[in-house]
Amino acid sequence: MSVDTQLQAYAEHVDDRLPFRAAIMSSGQMSFGILGLRQSSQDAWTNLTNAVGCTGEEVLKCMGNVPVKALTDAMAERDIVFGPDNDNITVFSNAADRWRYGLVAKVPILTGTVADEGTALMDQNLDLTTFLDANFPLEVISSRTRETILSAYPTESYPTDFDVISAIYTDFVWLCVSFFANIRTGIGVALFR
Repeated sequence: MSVDTQLQAYAEHVDDRLPFRAAIMSSGQMSFGILGLRQSSQDAWTNLTNAVGCTGEEVLKCMGNVPVKALTDAMAERDIVFGPDNDNITVFSNAADRWRYGLVAKVPILTGTVADEGTALMDQNLDLTTFLDANFPLEVISSRTRETILSAYPTESYPTDFDVISAIYTDFVWLCVSFFANIRTGIGVALFR
């Protein structure tokens, strides 16, 4: 994710002034999909403090006394994620658009994911229909496109819906984004898995 931000921060530099000659983005980017829809750290902090009942002037002292499990449970229940804040200097609020229009450093990129990376990011109780409706809604893509996506992940190759979901999510968040970046920017992107 930090490499993604570096590629965007140095978009205006010419090759001989870049502090790097290539980039490796393994297991992360922060411009597209769910990773591109981060709440601000202030919002995440406020949501978390409210979730564990720490408000008022003594919020820091209160938070220091909250057990770790209570914090992680509250974060999971409310989908609270901390990440870098958009400052439009090093972290841009329009990150996906910057990739779409080639506003990134023009260097070769090696990117990829480990097998089943999406497993850690998916709810084990999620069913396939709910996942597809959330990520590939029929209002946005055709049912034929959705069927084509599913055909690439035959259910006989995966023991459960969760395994199918994890595989689709892994490819959708990491590999598809890399392919899109290559097409839109013309930057050489090597994919590995």
